[in-house]
Amino acid sequence: MSERTEEAYWGWVRRFLVFVRDRPQLTLGESVQQRRPARADLPHGQLEINRPRRAGSGNEALLSLHRGATLAALMKLIKPLGLLAVLVCATAENLCAAPVALFDGKSFAGWEGETNKVWRLREGVIVGGSLEGNPRNEFLATRKSYKNFHLRFDYKLVGTQGFVNGGVQFRSKRIPQPPNEMSGFQADIGAGFSGCLYDESRRRKMLVQADTNFVARLEKVGDWNTYEVVASGSQILLFINGQRTAIWVEREPGIEDTGVIALQIHGNCKAEISFRNISIDVLPDSAIPPEAEILSRFGTAQPSAPVAPFAGGKFSLATNEVIAFVGQENLVRESKAGELESLLACSFAAQRPRFRSMAWEADTVYEQWRDLNFGSWARQMEAAGATMVIAQFGQMESLDGVARLPEFTAAYHRLLDQFAARTRKLVLISPMPFEKPLASHAPDLTKRNADAAAYADAVRDIARQRGAVFVDLFAPIALRKSGARLTEDGIHLTAEGLRDIAAIAAQQLGAKPKLSTD
Repeated sequence: MSERTEEAYWGWVRRFLVFVRDRPQLTLGESVQQRRPARADLPHGQLEINRPRRAGSGNEALLSLHRGATLAALMKLIKPLGLLAVLVCATAENLCAAPVALFDGKSFAGWEGETNKVWRLREGVIVGGSLEGNPRNEFLATRKSYKNFHLRFDYKLVGTQGFVNGGVQFRSKRIPQPPNEMSGFQADIGAGFSGCLYDESRRRKMLVQADTNFVARLEKVGDWNTYEVVASGSQILLFINGQRTAIWVEREPGIEDTGVIALQIHGNCKAEISFRNISIDVLPDSAIPPEAEILSRFGTAQPSAPVAPFAGGKFSLATNEVIAFVGQENLVRESKAGELESLLACSFAAQRPRFRSMAWEADTVYEQWRDLNFGSWARQMEAAGATMVIAQFGQMESLDGVARLPEFTAAYHRLLDQFAARTRKLVLISPMPFEKPLASHAPDLTKRNADAAAYADAVRDIARQRGAVFVDLFAPIALRKSGARLTEDGIHLTAEGLRDIAAIAAQQLGAKPKLSTD
């Protein structure tokens, strides 16, 4: 087995085993858990399978399998998991076919274009255009067409005057008039458009405008950079130096999904563009909707640099903030009642905030179960365009007792790390005191309030460590002398309870605790 084959083999087996952990039978429609990324500190080739933990469960089972294990031992392990395991292992050779070089470093074999003056070879590099001037667009195109692929190449663009720009066409074709032009998708380069997706000579518009501040942090202007284009079905992804810059899902009927790849130097400029290390992985067709299509239910926002934490740990709202609520049942009820959302929207009306509820009834910091292919937290937040997260955890976790506080703290940090891939602007809401249930047969939850207070203090410490804003629900409610019940069962808020809790949280965030009648 070749080194590359072995790498892909173990990578796919690892991903498969992580997916089917604790599943003796795999069925369609089964839910999977949002979990933290695989540990980066494991020895190369080692597999770590963590059995999902639930409140009050026993010790975590850790299975470590090293590359040195025999195939027979591996198959003995995964045999009960069914046909999918066999298919994953059997197709490893096909999944890891070596990338094909589109440029041999010494000739234009496989390419066509104006190779006398415009396009030339220099020290193993394709160079297009001239610092003396480029009167029109010029393209160097492959003779072969491609449909689904992962294209990689290095580029360098230098120029002194005009619209210093270039790009790489894909799923494209030459057009009759003018004969130097092409039609199709373009991964744009230069003139402030690097990382953007343009539709050349067809719709003639920018399909995806990358975040220019984000790209400016990635791109080395006037130096070598690595570009990647992944086209799979209706989805197109662009990467610069390993970071995604554009996501596009093609929905317009009649747009061609097959075509040539072509290098471009833009006209009306004095510039040279260079390309090297051009390679392509041909990808198979797939009946599975692409990730961007699945995540479009959250939105179609584009990748960007993570949003910085609150300045000085003080709550504030910028214009057009997108605030995501993440937490447990009481935040689900809040999303339906809209009490806190209404107070924030009215108090900060000039900033025009928008709200997205991503709370789920049974979520804890330890696990958040979702449907298969639901998307990671980072991808969900990215698609929603979230710039702030308001999270509430610790209420149900406190029923585990203070002995589990260190694990709670570590798990909460891991969850917040996933949010931080999109935004570090966090509001952490504490647990509240339990009330005594009205049902005579129910346990007296007020006896667990010391634990709830300890978890509230832990959330306060987490907020301080991360520069997040802390909202204390525990102390104001514990100090209440009297008043209507807040919960229906000691835990879950009533309509009146939602109003009272929203008022407490809003006031601590600098918003009005009541809606104005004006």
